[in-house]
Amino acid sequence: MLRAGNAATELSEVCQQANAQSVYCARSFDTDGIVEELEVSRSLVKLGVELKRFNSTLLFDPEEISNKSHKPYKVFGAFYREINKHTPPSYMCCP
Repeated sequence: MLRAGNAATELSEVCQQANAQSVYCARSFDTDGIVEELEVSRSLVKLGVELKRFNSTLLFDPEEISNKSHKPYKVFGAFYREINKHTPPSYMCCP
């Protein structure tokens, strides 16, 4: 199924047609994507549909890794040393 138009409107229509209880999507980290996710989430809440977002493109959530000033790293070396202190997400580990 392909649909075009406003994401919130189109997803709401599909959810109603399918009697969906939840929608799964990759989490956006850019400004436009975050705004769109909020709009979609608000429209789905009105229908009683849960929006479940997952990190699909990054090893670590940007909100989990920050420098001592609680800001994003600007130097890769410092970022690399910091992420090596953290355990990778469970989906990155071998069974």
